[in-house]
Amino acid sequence: MRVPKQMKMVLDYTCQHKCEHCYNPGRTPNLAAPLTVTSTPSTVRQIIAECGRNGVTNMNFTGGEPLLHRDLLYEGLRASHEWNMYCSVNTSLIALNEKDIDVFQEVNIVGLNVSMPHHRAEEFNRITASKNYDRFIDRLNLCKKRDQVVTVNTVVTKNTWQDTYEAGKFLHEEFGLLNFGASPVYPSSVEHVGLMLEPAQVEKVYDMLFQLKEDFGMNTGTFRAVVPCFSETPEKYIEFTRGCGMVRTELTLLANGEVKACDAFPMKYGNMLERPLDEVLDSTDPFLPYEDGTLFKAFPSECEPCSEKLHCRGGCRIEALVVNGSVDAPNPYFRQPLEAGLFPEYVELPDWTVGLLQVAIPEQQTGQLENGIPIYEGCGRDLFSPEELALLHLLQLEKRKNHPVDANMFRIQNRLRDDLLRAFLSKLSDNALIDRP
Repeated sequence: MRVPKQMKMVLDYTCQHKCEHCYNPGRTPNLAAPLTVTSTPSTVRQIIAECGRNGVTNMNFTGGEPLLHRDLLYEGLRASHEWNMYCSVNTSLIALNEKDIDVFQEVNIVGLNVSMPHHRAEEFNRITASKNYDRFIDRLNLCKKRDQVVTVNTVVTKNTWQDTYEAGKFLHEEFGLLNFGASPVYPSSVEHVGLMLEPAQVEKVYDMLFQLKEDFGMNTGTFRAVVPCFSETPEKYIEFTRGCGMVRTELTLLANGEVKACDAFPMKYGNMLERPLDEVLDSTDPFLPYEDGTLFKAFPSECEPCSEKLHCRGGCRIEALVVNGSVDAPNPYFRQPLEAGLFPEYVELPDWTVGLLQVAIPEQQTGQLENGIPIYEGCGRDLFSPEELALLHLLQLEKRKNHPVDANMFRIQNRLRDDLLRAFLSKLSDNALIDRP
């Protein structure tokens, strides 16, 4: 089983808020007290290193509230940065201070994802069971002062969905924010079912996001997977629909090494500090993708005829479990399988950035240089850009030292962006310059 490239690390479930919609199983209303995760900075660093060795490129730190565990968060961010991972942090902002922003900018986080339950004080304080609204506004102003880019997400429920447009407008006019998401509530426990939106309400939320983009040029989206068939006009809302990547492209880790398929699911499958991560992944059945990397055992049979099943993957499985009673039941927003395709044809491409590479770049050089970089026979300017020729030379040097080449270590040692390296290696494969041993 190939290890997913995106990870969420739950530092703990402790939080200053008690949001009525919180999907986190460590904070469900029927618990007398939130669950706790016990860890140390050295343990977090050990987990990051194991992820790095397995080719992980994206690490998101979440909770609870990560800023209540700065020792773990700072160590995790710095370790992730050393492994050339893209780092992001989920936060309510309430605990944010100047030092936090210093660290965020030191490691160049790609996302500070801020939870805003509501833009009005009375609703904010009601939803969170707190009096933290003024502090939240103050911390948003601190981000603005420090030029810390944030993406604000608001979870919309039956009680709040009508305010989506006003929330985005408020953030843009008061703080100049451009990144805003509105995410229909996840029913991760039965207590949430009464907060769920009707399909027509989801459509209206997305219409308001379209309007915010048109009126203010905002980057709008959603943080949750919604099945495309929720609407009778699915083509209109295509940019808000995506498949669930659970186990296949993303995974949740606790800061003590325990592994979960998704942060909304309560089940744990083992500890990556006690067993190899790929071995733990083999325990995630029925969510484990089949060998061809497409579907999985818990995929609902009702979705089999759908033209978009490989993109959608049946939608959120925790919703199916809570609302319809089984992990392989249809998603509650499922209407009927789609006949017409919405997306370009799905093709599962090989990922060359993980694993060993047999490199077949010719040893013979042409005698020509590109910005001081030697050009190899059959690998000239007609085939590769100057940047690609430089990467080709680095790969040739690595081949001479270590062959086969470990693609992930090559990425880390040369601090290469994963997406760019993936495209480059795919091009080498297309030209028969790399292969698997």
